[in-house]
Amino acid sequence: MSEQQNKEVLNGNEQTIAIKAIYEVIESYTEDMEVNFEDLGTDGEPNLGVFSMPGSVYDKKFIDGSFEATLSFSVVYRASVNVDDHKFEIIEWLDKLGVWLSTRDNYPTLSDGRKVERISQMSVPCRDIINPGYENDYIVTFQMKYRKDEE
Repeated sequence: MSEQQNKEVLNGNEQTIAIKAIYEVIESYTEDMEVNFEDLGTDGEPNLGVFSMPGSVYDKKFIDGSFEATLSFSVVYRASVNVDDHKFEIIEWLDKLGVWLSTRDNYPTLSDGRKVERISQMSVPCRDIINPGYENDYIVTFQMKYRKDEE
């Protein structure tokens, strides 16, 4: 049994607080594109979705209420493209987003004493789903390590 399987899963409220912070960080990176929370647009315009994923756990919990945690999430880029050059551009854009997220040293402060330690890209960007009408979804996955200090 893996170490991850022995850890307590983040509760829904904790996941929502953490994923909301990720949403806001990604929204600041994408000035000209719609960013959705747990959803993707269907209007044919390029857009992003930020999704929580299974595997979000408390790494350590302390008796004073503080903890260290890992949030798993994905970013999905949806676009109507049918030209290979544009497909490569989407993959490169997601990869640049991953580098930007992974190399930041000033993440926003989360609520109630939570602080982001680091964000790591866990996969290479790739095409996930081909939808009718040439809509394609491209996905990249991440993990965010963060902590909550005692209040």
